[in-house]
Amino acid sequence: MAILPHNGAYKEAEQKLAAFGIRVFVISGYDTGDFENQVTNIGRMSGAPRSRRTIDFETTLDYGTSFPGGYYFTIVQHSGARNIFDDPPANLKES
Repeated sequence: MAILPHNGAYKEAEQKLAAFGIRVFVISGYDTGDFENQVTNIGRMSGAPRSRRTIDFETTLDYGTSFPGGYYFTIVQHSGARNIFDDPPANLKES
């Protein structure tokens, strides 16, 4: 199984990987409006049950994370995970 975003070269990958019996699925993690559905589908495709985890989501910036109201926070929320910063201290800001 290969998972690629819809703005990637998924059609080309689909053609090349079909010869090896590898299926290509199009899932775009940045599509927050459909993120919960996408996470559920990944679980179905992999046969893994969806279970609630506690996570610390970090960005590529030094010490960057996600807080309520931010883009990354929404992704974590839709995934069903429990973010350790669900209730952040007032002096912290998302980066």
